[in-house]
Amino acid sequence: RPRPRLPQRAASRGGARDRRAQHRARRDRAGAVRRSRRRGARDEGPDGGGARMIFGIGVDVLESGRIARTLERFGTRFLEHLLMPEEQAQLARTQRRERFVAMRFAAKEAIVKAMGTGFSHGMWIRDVGVVQNSWGKPEVVFSARGERVRRALGIGEAHVTLTDEAGLGRMRTLVNTLVFDIETVPDVELGRRLYGLGDLADGEVAKAMFALRRQDTGGDFLSLEQHRVVAIACALRTQEGLKLWSLGETGTGEGELVQRFFDGIEKFSPDLVSWNGSSFDLPVLTYRALLRGVQAARFWESGEQDPAFRYNNYLSRYHWRHTDLMDVLSGFQRRGRVSLAHMACLLGLPGKLGFEGSQVWEAWQSGNLEGIRRYCETDVLNTWLIYLRFAQLRGLLPRAQHLEEIERVKALLRASREPHLAEFLAAWEKAP
Repeated sequence: RPRPRLPQRAASRGGARDRRAQHRARRDRAGAVRRSRRRGARDEGPDGGGARMIFGIGVDVLESGRIARTLERFGTRFLEHLLMPEEQAQLARTQRRERFVAMRFAAKEAIVKAMGTGFSHGMWIRDVGVVQNSWGKPEVVFSARGERVRRALGIGEAHVTLTDEAGLGRMRTLVNTLVFDIETVPDVELGRRLYGLGDLADGEVAKAMFALRRQDTGGDFLSLEQHRVVAIACALRTQEGLKLWSLGETGTGEGELVQRFFDGIEKFSPDLVSWNGSSFDLPVLTYRALLRGVQAARFWESGEQDPAFRYNNYLSRYHWRHTDLMDVLSGFQRRGRVSLAHMACLLGLPGKLGFEGSQVWEAWQSGNLEGIRRYCETDVLNTWLIYLRFAQLRGLLPRAQHLEEIERVKALLRASREPHLAEFLAAWEKAP
């Protein structure tokens, strides 16, 4: 029986036009290690402490139809020939098998091109692979033999991005996207120090803080440094699906909540989505991180360590790594801004469900932190659904795929036993 493999062209065969995939030829003989040209030069290998550099960049494109035909012909023999055990385990949990295999095959070719080896010089197709972590981020993994080749070449970290021809806009728009929202109460300890309120009870301190704010501005919404974070809710969309949760437990302290949020950014670099996050949530999180001694290097990255962040980072108001929907949809004009509740009502979404931000302090005083966390989660759901509509508006999410994402949210709600999610679904299905 024929071997279950896709045809490959050697790098030396034919002209450039005839080659579908090429890899950069190595300058040294097989197995040689690139070494520094002068004595005393800093070690720039994977374990060295010197400056880092890009070893190589590889790109590969593969039509998924080829994989479909190969799978039909060879079945599991082809999968065992192509995929590492970790990849096979993830394949067993996916529904779109052809797409999964096609993207892994293309990724493997791109990686060995960047290494300069191709599938030779000690590298075989099962010596390198791509698996997704719990947040959906693709990560490069090596077999023991592949790891030896990587280290011999002096290659450190490897990074890979996956996409496909049919779902290009959808993949760019949704995968590894984190929607977030925070809930806050007055920082009464700060209020005591700011206004010399001594030993007054928390409730009296908060009343004084609100009254002084009304005296200064005409409204009782406190300035950002006077907010204390009590809940952070997130919705994460990965290739594995959609997840909704609140960080920590009801007894988790503010410092740990804020650290967990920035730890997620540090590890997985998701695209962030918020409603008024640029003007409220992120500044408040930053102030509280300063107070609690939290580290957030990835969030503050702007190209010094990672060039990819130079023109697309979390800090710029006009970059897509963080989409503040209220800001973007208003055209960055204050007079064009609308509240999340009003936008949800406009689009036929459940909105606030009888609980609003102005009630958070009262709920906090009565010990109803669980109610605050649930309210925060429903705000995240509203924001995610608005973002899906915005992605459709931009042409990044075709109508059919938009409907798929809506059904994905409804399936998550139906599968949950949480009463606030059941209430959200019921209100959504009753909406016009």
